[in-house]
Amino acid sequence: KPIFVKNIPFNFVGAPKWNILKWKEAVLKLNIFKLIQFDRLVYLDSDMFVQRNIDFLFSLPVNSRKTLYGQHNEHECKATGGLNSGVLVLQPSVAVFRELMTDYKKAKSMKNWQGDQELIAYTFRSTFKLLPPETASLLIQCKCGRDLKKSGIVHGAGQVFFFFFFS
Repeated sequence: KPIFVKNIPFNFVGAPKWNILKWKEAVLKLNIFKLIQFDRLVYLDSDMFVQRNIDFLFSLPVNSRKTLYGQHNEHECKATGGLNSGVLVLQPSVAVFRELMTDYKKAKSMKNWQGDQELIAYTFRSTFKLLPPETASLLIQCKCGRDLKKSGIVHGAGQVFFFFFFS
């Protein structure tokens, strides 16, 4: 059942002035942590191409405290160990949402924080787990020789899908 999101009023004290629009988008995503009516969530950005059944993501072990699964942030042709928030598997928790909002106040002093991704990675810095490339890959990885047909989810990450996958 779809959940419709409306504009949520938010005080952007921590966000750098040059990046307020990105943070407005980020706040919408961060609110998924408050959807406690669900035992767990599989979140996908809207620029995802799902190629096969991903129901197994709902079986990954999560707990409300700090376990979160995310996609590798591989914008270069090497694994950086960073988190991409385009695919997230989590158990919603108001306590974790509050922790995210506490950490958000540091955003102004964190020069490389451009939105939710860096904030989520920071809050879950010692406990996030990266999904394997067979589960989710960035579209740009095709330039690095990755066969994206083997990934269950391909993330456009702002790129436009100009090709089709055929089985």
